[in-house]
Amino acid sequence: MNVKLLPLIQQQFGLQLIETESPLVKPRPFSPSSGRRSLVEQGVEMVFPHSNERTRSECIVAQVMIGIALAHPVSYFSGYPFEVDPALGLVGQCDYLFSRSPLTFRIHPPVALIVEVKRDLGRCLPHCLVELAAAQRFNGLTAPIYGVLTTGLAWQFLKLEGEIVTVESTIYKVESLARIESILAAMVGEP
Repeated sequence: MNVKLLPLIQQQFGLQLIETESPLVKPRPFSPSSGRRSLVEQGVEMVFPHSNERTRSECIVAQVMIGIALAHPVSYFSGYPFEVDPALGLVGQCDYLFSRSPLTFRIHPPVALIVEVKRDLGRCLPHCLVELAAAQRFNGLTAPIYGVLTTGLAWQFLKLEGEIVTVESTIYKVESLARIESILAAMVGEP
């Protein structure tokens, strides 16, 4: 992680980071189809420790995100431009974004979940923080927005509420896929 970048982002957007061992949400039961589960398992077999982030994203993360999107009334965006405020540098693309709006031709508020994929989990945090700050401004609401840091093989969860970013200290391994999916289901299902 770029140790200089993180404090700059926190200062620019007035964010305070806290870490917790407690789960950020109460997981919801989630049962993907056997075909979807098989796709994720096959994707895991295709990823090696040195696979790049695109391979990890396509083989594992996309399959998990599509399963969540199919099971919930959300709009799903992958690699879609998310331009909120160019003056603040809040322009770019989110790896994955879920909106609770039923409209799918562009991102509409409220954004519920943002997923950042990198090859190294530590490099995800600064990017995800900027995306969460953008989503908060975009939503114009005080409701929590959730973030996910992932390599595909490891997953960590965040929540932005007001100026507080809570980082769950637990890093879930892909072997706990059912748990990861139940957490994601709770995050997109929470109003």
